[in-house]
Amino acid sequence: MTSLRSSRTYYEYTVQTALSRLGLSLKRIGGRSDYGIDLIGTWNLPSSLQPLKVLIQCKALAGKAEPKVVRELEGAFVGAPTGWRGAGVLGFLVSKKSASKGV
Repeated sequence: MTSLRSSRTYYEYTVQTALSRLGLSLKRIGGRSDYGIDLIGTWNLPSSLQPLKVLIQCKALAGKAEPKVVRELEGAFVGAPTGWRGAGVLGFLVSKKSASKGV
């Protein structure tokens, strides 16, 4: 179980590094009681006056992402910290694999 957990953590840090190159400033949340939120932060777009708030779920899945993982992302908003709930927050699902039909 430890190697599985560490590979998930490694994937989360890999996603964090990759997205930072696109202007996202992210903090890793992952762990127990994280409501499925792996990364949280802001995205500074040149065309936007205010940074956009983002929640990110990282899925290092063996197979394709199915509708279930999208529902899990939706549920992550329930446990989001104050200021990251409601309108104006983007949710990202990041996966190594493509999505299945219906996603």
